[in-house]
Amino acid sequence: MWPILKAEFRYSRDALILTYTIAVLFLIAAVLIESWGFYNFMWNTTITYFIFMGIVGASGINEKRYRLYTVLPVRPKEFAVVDTLYVLIVQLGMSGLWVLYLLFKPDEIMPGTLWLIVANNALILIIITMFGVHYHAGFFETKRYKRLNWILLLAVIAGIVAWFQVGNSRSTIRPLWQYYSSAPVAVALVLVWIGVTALSCEVFRRRKSYLA
Repeated sequence: MWPILKAEFRYSRDALILTYTIAVLFLIAAVLIESWGFYNFMWNTTITYFIFMGIVGASGINEKRYRLYTVLPVRPKEFAVVDTLYVLIVQLGMSGLWVLYLLFKPDEIMPGTLWLIVANNALILIIITMFGVHYHAGFFETKRYKRLNWILLLAVIAGIVAWFQVGNSRSTIRPLWQYYSSAPVAVALVLVWIGVTALSCEVFRRRKSYLA
């Protein structure tokens, strides 16, 4: 399993270097420009992360990398763990830049900042994992799983739309944001991520085909 994880990082090395270079440039700009702020910097790195994951995921699908892995003496569950560790490590690297920003701007550290970082990491990982579940569920040959697949996708879209709708209301965004950056919400999101990750591993293990 570990050699496969190392191979994944070697394969995407150039894209990783470019992604983190962009993220570091955002960090420098956020530190130097007073009006940039911690929250904007987190959004910058999050968007960069999703773009990177989209490119890497599409590249892996187009090159049918899972088909290649099936000839190795490794169980499908271990492939799923490799995917999980890959997205986790890359995101933890982004959150490391968040911490670095706060070292340069300690005056922006608030009582709930730590829980905000934990909650954001968990939420980002939940979203990226749900896209993985959506992709893998597409290889089930029964209508039941196909319906579940589209329900999951629609749930993600509905959640994103609802978030932006709430975000447009200034009367609700401030208290909601304060609640979001609290210990109970952060712990709950971590638990949800663990559950979604377990679901993703199980869906991957039960795929009808690894030829795509």
